Amino acid sequence: MGRRYIGIEMGSHAYTHCKVRLDKVIAGEDPGGITKSAKWEKGGGYRFYELAPTLINRDDFGEYVINEEYDADMLAAGVALHEGFTYHPDSNLFWKQAVRWE
Repeated sequence: MGRRYIGIEMGSHAYTHCKVRLDKVIAGEDPGGITKSAKWEKGGGYRFYELAPTLINRDDFGEYVINEEYDADMLAAGVALHEGFTYHPDSNLFWKQAVRWE
């Protein structure tokens, strides 16, 4: 159909409805809506991204603290991103956890 757009959804329906419908359109299994009127058969693609939870929260005393949802890998990836690196642990050098963006 030649469309290019960004869809933003919150909640579980992004997985249970939106993603399911997009998958059906691409597979040619969506029988109605714009797919039918545009005589779309199948094909195309999309990228599905998820936002990470906020890295820094405030505690009950108003102090900034690291979000409890973050594990060590998520924290290292977040810090690397903020410092201009891509988190990519080296399997041979334990201290090398990231690479500089090019």
